Amino acid sequence: MMLSYKGIVVDNKLDKIRKDLLAKDHSLLIRDWMDQVDDLKASALFDCFSKMPKPVCHHVHLTACASVEYLLYLTYSEKVYYSNKENMFYVSRKGCNKPGYVKVNSLRQYWHKSDDFDKFLTDKILLKPGPEDKEDH
Repeated sequence: MMLSYKGIVVDNKLDKIRKDLLAKDHSLLIRDWMDQVDDLKASALFDCFSKMPKPVCHHVHLTACASVEYLLYLTYSEKVYYSNKENMFYVSRKGCNKPGYVKVNSLRQYWHKSDDFDKFLTDKILLKPGPEDKEDH
């Protein structure tokens, strides 16, 4: 998809407003909607969205609005699980009994260096193929 010049200008302005909002409180990405609804509705970002054509109650998914660095930071939580087979993360306060999912911090301890594991996870978050994903020709 190619944005028009005006679309690029709007996208850049919205991105700056979003970054300013997150700089004030990064936990907006993970807090419950009802705990923050008043703050969000009072934000410049919500004001912009409400003035756009066909206004709706917008929502975003964490993986679509958070930086990769913040998503990696979240993997240090005891609530985050990962399935290498499904290449999916799962977050739950109650634990996880889904087949193939392992607590990320448990996986991290088996890597020689935590930085190497973080690089592995970053590549997974960015959907970059790893050596195991390449076919021999």
